[in-house]
Amino acid sequence: MEREARILIIEDDPDYQEIIGRRCKEAASEIVDIKGAAIFVASNLEEAQRLLQNSVDRGQSFDLVTIDINLRDLRDDTARQWDTAEEHEEHKEGLKFLENLKSSSPETCALVVSAETQRIREDSDIIVKEVYDKHASGFLAKHRTSPEKFKQIFQGALYYAEAIEYKNDKRFRKAEDAWKKAKELAPELNFPVNVGSVLEAVMQNPITGLPSGRDINDHLRQLLDEKEWAVLKVRIDHLDSFYDHYGITGGDAVLLFTAGILMNAMSQSKTPKDFIGHTVQNRFIAITSSVDKAEAIRKQSVEAFDRQVGDHYPFKDREGGYKEVPLMSLKIGMVTADDGPFPDLTELAAKIADA
Repeated sequence: MEREARILIIEDDPDYQEIIGRRCKEAASEIVDIKGAAIFVASNLEEAQRLLQNSVDRGQSFDLVTIDINLRDLRDDTARQWDTAEEHEEHKEGLKFLENLKSSSPETCALVVSAETQRIREDSDIIVKEVYDKHASGFLAKHRTSPEKFKQIFQGALYYAEAIEYKNDKRFRKAEDAWKKAKELAPELNFPVNVGSVLEAVMQNPITGLPSGRDINDHLRQLLDEKEWAVLKVRIDHLDSFYDHYGITGGDAVLLFTAGILMNAMSQSKTPKDFIGHTVQNRFIAITSSVDKAEAIRKQSVEAFDRQVGDHYPFKDREGGYKEVPLMSLKIGMVTADDGPFPDLTELAAKIADA
């Protein structure tokens, strides 16, 4: 599902308004699920606050905010440290904007993009902490950061925004992929939300109600000491396209349908050690006590899915040969104890991922 990235640039220099906007658009153009970038420019904090409030009122948020204010404006010091009363007022307004951003859009990534001063060079470690304390994810020095580095950091921030979008849409596999790219591209940024931890902490899938996250890892870990077992990795092909075309309600119904098929197949001879989990979006995992049982579950599940999945498409699309969205299918790989030994969970998980 393609969408347009929304970026707010707070910058009083027209040249840098254009430069930052161009680099943001370049960064967005290479992200598959982002269709261009809508750039909003504010020349001062008052204008920025108005744009932020308008966005909140419409139920929207910015994917990225860049702020050009003197970094000392982020310090919560006393008035006597400022050369003039006007500078102290600017300082308070800068703090207020960041506080409002944190309050209204706590998941939004904000980057301070500022001219490098002597103080930045001398106190960079202190300033980084101050920037993080004020809800900014990091800062870039205008004249010292290369165009390639600007683009890389902006891409990392936009991938973070994609991870947040997918997380909120419960598309956890895509959220995980986007989060990994964000961390690879911009490991120095202090993102407002650790998306990886959020995904890992999800113990129950909100759609199917099946165990997820750490619960799955706990069951897999128990297999390391067992002599006979089989793990099925279940994937629904073309589910993302189905979601994009038919919407969340239709896609969620397919997930519930698939969970029901797997639970029904396992219930034929369920034992206390058998387990079904929902890993991310279009993937499930089933753990059984024997290879024979796993083969039976795989055969029954694929046959039931193929027989009934067409019912989730509108009649006209079924009659038309599924030209709009390919017919979904169930792919099931298997890993058994004989594929080991597995010294730790990492190696077992890697083997399952390749199944």
